Amino acid sequence: MTDESGKHVSAQDLSEYLGISIRHINRIALILKQVERGKFDLKTSVRAYCDYMREQVKFGGSPALIEQRTRLAKTNADRREFEFDVLRKKYVHAETTLHYLTGITIAIKNRVMAVAQKVAPQVAGLTAPEVFILVERYLADALEQVSKLTEIECLEYAKQAEDQTEESKPKKSKAARRMSVKGKKKKDGHGKKKV
Repeated sequence: MTDESGKHVSAQDLSEYLGISIRHINRIALILKQVERGKFDLKTSVRAYCDYMREQVKFGGSPALIEQRTRLAKTNADRREFEFDVLRKKYVHAETTLHYLTGITIAIKNRVMAVAQKVAPQVAGLTAPEVFILVERYLADALEQVSKLTEIECLEYAKQAEDQTEESKPKKSKAARRMSVKGKKKKDGHGKKKV
């Protein structure tokens, strides 16, 4: 067996000795003992690569693997924190928020529309500035009432709006309902409709 000390090899040869790609050799060229551009001392480079691999195993793997594990741990921690925040009711479901905002919007609309009925009988014989002050007072009162609404009252307004929407949907006539029922009757194995 000959002494390989002092033998210089190319990156291609070193990659074949170590069983890794030339690209990986170039990535870790600073760790390996490069004697000149593209040339490595074989014995020293093999030892350096073995030391490098021992360190990788000792610290949990390659830098890419460590980075991936770190990212996964952070993602899991963020997910657990979010779940905990949901349990502590720091977040609200979008559907609940939509119902709540719908209730607020309807309450505002109802209160503002009621101003016209309250003001109309009182404006006869008033000057424009007096009408302005009267309307402004009623609007401020209406908005004050809305600001004092509870969550339950807002959700009740939203429920009323849903009920009104359901009532305004066109209903099928009896004939149309019978037609849809007839169309749903199953056929037997011979292509005839079962009665």
